[in-house]
Amino acid sequence: MKIHIRDIVVLIALVAVAIFTYNHFVSGDCYGYDEADYMYAASKGLWVNYVDAGTIPITTFIEMGRRYGMEKQKRTTLAEFIRSSDDVSFYRHYHGPLYHYGLILTRALFGARERTVRWYSLAILVVSVAVMFLLLRFLLVRNDFLAALLPAVLLLFSRNNIIASAHVTPHGL
Repeated sequence: MKIHIRDIVVLIALVAVAIFTYNHFVSGDCYGYDEADYMYAASKGLWVNYVDAGTIPITTFIEMGRRYGMEKQKRTTLAEFIRSSDDVSFYRHYHGPLYHYGLILTRALFGARERTVRWYSLAILVVSVAVMFLLLRFLLVRNDFLAALLPAVLLLFSRNNIIASAHVTPHGL
């Protein structure tokens, strides 16, 4: 299991091309509705996200959904209840906290500017590509360079992956 200079050069080239390409997709606009929820969850801090502090018990969630969620006129009451409970899991849209740990770190190191935080999501995609390339490179029986490169390039330049990762969302992860 040897890393060749060619592997390093290819990874650096892929990252450079990705950064140049991705810059077009990263918006500096205000956070969208879901992005604002994710950022609010991250603003609660590491401990709150780790222990899911303030999470509504499932029985209460089901009861409130049955009581207010079935009738269109009462849905505002349901939304107000959930928002007033300050349920961090709700603000993460019931995704696990792993992505938010990185958001918390990014906010602490670089601030909460929209463009900067969105680059964090794209960085996850770039790291995923590098890990996939290296794993395939060394797990393939013949240690085939091209067989490892093709899936990495396809993932790196998949328009759907780029668009999903160009927002503050755990979906790219």
